[in-house]
Amino acid sequence: MELSLDETVKLAKLQSPDAQTARHSFRSAYWNYKYYRANYLPALSLTSDPNLNRAINKVTLGDGTVKFVEQNMLSTDLTLNLTQNIPWTGGSLFVETAAQRMDIFSDHTTAWQTSPINILLIRILLSPFNITNCPEVAAGVCIINSQ
Repeated sequence: MELSLDETVKLAKLQSPDAQTARHSFRSAYWNYKYYRANYLPALSLTSDPNLNRAINKVTLGDGTVKFVEQNMLSTDLTLNLTQNIPWTGGSLFVETAAQRMDIFSDHTTAWQTSPINILLIRILLSPFNITNCPEVAAGVCIINSQ
């Protein structure tokens, strides 16, 4: 098999270790950037935690006798959470709503507890990054010096 000079140069550009390293470095940088961007997208989660408790408990009455009482209780909660990471200053903003329900089957009672809205801002005070001389923060450009 004979190769011309142009074909040899073309093969070297495609298959040389330096060319492969450059391609892999580009792919790595691309996916690192995609990860960085995805980290600042809002996240919405819905969680639920049901708990069924069935037990026979020993109860001592006032006259000293012992009575065994069957207790059946179902406790469920449902939480909707929206999380947004904050760029430039760091931290996270959480907005959450929750509802809990407790059913006691032995006496047919139901109790509810709700949290209409909870807002939480978390900012790490002792961050490894220090933002200095940043009048451009509002424009979204800032130099972050690692200490």
